[in-house]
Amino acid sequence: MTPAPPSVAQLEALLAEQAALRRVATLVAGDPPPGRLFEAVCEEVGRILGVESANITRFDDDGTQTVRGA
Repeated sequence: MTPAPPSVAQLEALLAEQAALRRVATLVAGDPPPGRLFEAVCEEVGRILGVESANITRFDDDGTQTVRGA
């Protein structure tokens, strides 16, 4: 049995995810400060998931943590 072709909504979601990945990759290529990169990733994740905010927590070897969000 042949699988059903993807729906328009599925294709639009895939296009949105690929665009978000492209924006983050372009930012990474510009060697931004870590805080700006984390903020951009939060923005893109929030956009893709359709939520108002997202956070990233980085745990360091010294036991500290940094929380960034957008």
